[in-house]
Amino acid sequence: RRVKNTIAKMENHLQDFNIFNGDVDLYEEYMVHLVDDDDVNPRDYCRKRLEYKDILMELADEVKQKQLYEMVVDEELDLLRLVHSDKLWLRYSLPYVLLKLGREDDAYNFIKWWM
Repeated sequence: RRVKNTIAKMENHLQDFNIFNGDVDLYEEYMVHLVDDDDVNPRDYCRKRLEYKDILMELADEVKQKQLYEMVVDEELDLLRLVHSDKLWLRYSLPYVLLKLGREDDAYNFIKWWM
């Protein structure tokens, strides 16, 4: 219950910045939004997504729930897709989360191709 409340609160916080909507492809929505709006700062968007990922990770470590770790993996992969150069240093945290999920092969392949 606490997990659901925290996730809902964070999603509401991100909706205030018009950067999170669970019903659309965030990458496509983000790119269309950037083309249409000159006031959008891509760094701010990525920073908010990174904050969201960090909160999910803290919560996942606290309650040890697989669903939260899966959400962290999804967020990190989305951010890697947005920031190809990985200036957010996600390549160092994603294998750790994959190992926590028991996805050793995925962690190995990620390390092999990204590091």
